[in-house]
Amino acid sequence: MTPFDDRVEVLAGMMWIDSDIHQDYLDEFRATHELTINLAFGVEYDLVTLTDKGKDSINDSFDKLLETMGVEDTGWLHIDDMVELVGP
Repeated sequence: MTPFDDRVEVLAGMMWIDSDIHQDYLDEFRATHELTINLAFGVEYDLVTLTDKGKDSINDSFDKLLETMGVEDTGWLHIDDMVELVGP
């Protein structure tokens, strides 16, 4: 299972995914989970203080990302690793 800090890093990394290269499912996920991606970015760079609801939101969005990409939770470190496995 991916530790919480790595879940934050994966979601924060969604800010930098090039939608011209990767499939539409990433654009759809990013549009649907925009607030949580921004929250994860804020947490990653110590810009915000996280509440329990924020943690729940990050965990829920990460789980949804796994589902969207069709991958198992094997301890992901970066969004690039997930995209590389699934392909463009």
